[in-house]
Amino acid sequence: MKHGYVISDLHLFTRRSNAGEYAPAMHDAAAEADFFVLNGDIVDFRWSVHADTAATIQAILDWLEALISPHPHCRFFYVMGNHDGCQPLADALQRFAETTSNFDWNDSHLRIGNTLFLHGDLPLENRDGDICKRRLGEAENSRHHLQHQIYSALVALRMHVLATRLGNTRQCARCILDNLRQYEPDLADGLTDVYFGHVHRTLRDFAYDGVRFHNTGASVRGVDCRVLRVRT
Repeated sequence: MKHGYVISDLHLFTRRSNAGEYAPAMHDAAAEADFFVLNGDIVDFRWSVHADTAATIQAILDWLEALISPHPHCRFFYVMGNHDGCQPLADALQRFAETTSNFDWNDSHLRIGNTLFLHGDLPLENRDGDICKRRLGEAENSRHHLQHQIYSALVALRMHVLATRLGNTRQCARCILDNLRQYEPDLADGLTDVYFGHVHRTLRDFAYDGVRFHNTGASVRGVDCRVLRVRT
């Protein structure tokens, strides 16, 4: 694989997502790429506007088909995050992969050469050291109408933007790298670049202890988002 692109945290089918604005850039990238990584929280079951899990899954499969089918030369990878990491979607992605030759998925991470892709929630939250195996359960059901109204009000007040400003880039890099070295030394060995999501902050070429860290941000209103070309 020569070169690729990555994006995370589209939060499709929620009231705060503006992922449609980035569709042209994603198609332009895929048109010239060898691979394209969807790096977690691509869909958001918790706040989906669709009626139930089945409807949300059908919507993401339709979205994937529309993204992938025009680019048969490009290999697409779906890495799960905390908002889309569930067994019903895993089952659907597996069926999709069996009928789509240029698509694959993983519940926690992907390594290509010396580059690691992971959503970031597992090492950042350090769930008992199990940082590269997501515990898949049922999807969290879509919220009730009143909860969606409250959610929309918080988005209008830009409270979701405040959350992206919390935390520290260096702390994130240290936490991810330390946990990789402790719990997944084979993945950490020879690593030069880590692409992660979850924190909704754009980041490019942040160097920490010999490894570069990158984040595409999030396609939610008021937050920066970028389709990043992958260093290889």
